[in-house]
This record gives sequence, structure tokens and C-alpha cells, in this order.
Amino acid sequence: MRVDGSAHMWPAGWSPNNAQWARQFSRSGNVYFGTLLAIPPSVDLSAIGVGTNGPAFEIARALQDYGAYVRDVFAPENFAEWRRAGRPHLVFCAERDETELPPDFLAQLGRVVRHLKIVSNNGPQSIGGGGARRRPPAPEFAPAPRQ
Repeated sequence: MRVDGSAHMWPAGWSPNNAQWARQFSRSGNVYFGTLLAIPPSVDLSAIGVGTNGPAFEIARALQDYGAYVRDVFAPENFAEWRRAGRPHLVFCAERDETELPPDFLAQLGRVVRHLKIVSNNGPQSIGGGGARRRPPAPEFAPAPRQ
């Protein structure tokens, strides 16, 4: 838990008021709601075992160029792999078509995740950690179709 007692950081504006989660955050770790994770620019993505194209490579490239914010927590009892490992895991939620993914896709993602680091200088005055952008900002999402 942070010094001010919260389990969130900018840009998150709040964290759940849940005593169990507060105890978990106070025991260990520094990944709070709002934490920006990214693969450092010094990492050669072609050398981490995901090839030079394909789904895992593109995810790695997006994590290196844009990063990803921590925005949710899942209860460990909902994930069998957490119970087997005895510790939490990083979970990416996404829609996917299993028929379009290589058979070793999850193993490749495991190699990608090992390179994520916390962007410690991310804040309102240095969004994304400041400095020159690696690529232009991602485009705006298209509005949802009216039903």
C-alpha cells in the first residue's frame, strides 16, 4: 500500500475500499491501480523469442511503444493457475480467435511479460514517462454502432 494508504496511483482516481485488498497491497509489491507497465526501449524484441512478426511480436511492440495500464484486480480463487503457482499472475484480457493464433502463443506471451517494467516517471506532467514518443499516439476508438 502506498504511504497515503491508497492502492492506486495516477491516472487512477480511486482504488476499491476493500480491507482484504488493502492487506494484500500492504504486504508486498508496487503494482497499484493506474500503474503503467512497458517494455523498455533497450529490449531487442527480435531476441526475446517471439520472432519478428505475428501476434506475440505485435503485442510486445505495442507494450514497448505504448505500455499498458493496470486497471483491475481479479480474485485469485477464480484462476486455477494462481492456485497451482501459489501467487498472482498478470492477466491480459482480450478477445481472440484461437484459429488464428500460433500453437505456442501463450508461451510467447509469457516471454513478453517477463520484460515488462514499471514506468516510474509516469504522471500528469510526464504522461507515459515523458520524452520523445516512439510512435504517434494510437488513433481514437471508433464510436460504438447504434443499436
